[in-house]
Amino acid sequence: MAKGSATTFADGTPLSDYTGDKSILDSDLTKRQAFGFITLDALMDEESTQSWVVRDWLPSDGLSLLFGDSGSGKTFMALDWALHIAAGLPWHGKEVDQGSVFYVVGEGRSGLKHRIAAWCSWYGVEPRELPFYVSTVSAQLYDELGAVEVSSAIKRTANGAGTPALIVVDTLARNFGNGNESNTADMNQFVNHLDVFFCKPFSALLLIVHHPGHGEKDRARGAYSLHCAMDAEYQVTRDDDLVRLVCTKMKDADTPDPMAFQSKKIELDEVDEYGTPRTSLI
Repeated sequence: MAKGSATTFADGTPLSDYTGDKSILDSDLTKRQAFGFITLDALMDEESTQSWVVRDWLPSDGLSLLFGDSGSGKTFMALDWALHIAAGLPWHGKEVDQGSVFYVVGEGRSGLKHRIAAWCSWYGVEPRELPFYVSTVSAQLYDELGAVEVSSAIKRTANGAGTPALIVVDTLARNFGNGNESNTADMNQFVNHLDVFFCKPFSALLLIVHHPGHGEKDRARGAYSLHCAMDAEYQVTRDDDLVRLVCTKMKDADTPDPMAFQSKKIELDEVDEYGTPRTSLI
């Protein structure tokens, strides 16, 4: 997909400008599937059963979006899914397909660490044993070079950790890059990079964490083409300690019923610079 010619990316950028793993430039991650047609006979023989990484909620591949206001609990929800998948624990009675998780975080790795520690304390899981990987910096996924760099890093890590079951981008704004998320062409390019460099080569689900619109809180912010491109979409809202999760789109299966969760404060086994025990919600 990445190549516009033998020496450039699709946008004309020289391949020589890429400073990451050069082997990825000739790998399956950068090759577009050849266009063609199949017969109805072949189509009818294709497996069409919906598979799940979290039964009834998260499809096993494709693009999904989780959106909610600041403070609504959207990162807590994304982490709850991600950690259940990494640990192989059922999610509120729903079967989970255990696998590696790659979490692309835009900011606040310290806060993420505390949230993960709180979750692991509550569920009795040793965090150091989980196949859960956190990015060292934010990504630039609108830019083709940036998308290739992240995909290459996942590929290198997955060689020892196993093919990812889930890739999380938290948040879209922090990992978008130099484009305009309200511009349809820019958003389409961003979505195309996610599909080409992550979903297809890894056969994994990519979950985007995003904010709602400024004036329309019942939809994700930015170009509407983002919603149209999703295989599944979810909204998180908070009312005091009650967090509500609603599936607003499920492309190829029945929409699950809304769920509500009571957030809990967990005391961690560490203190801050004043000697006060740290806490985090789950």
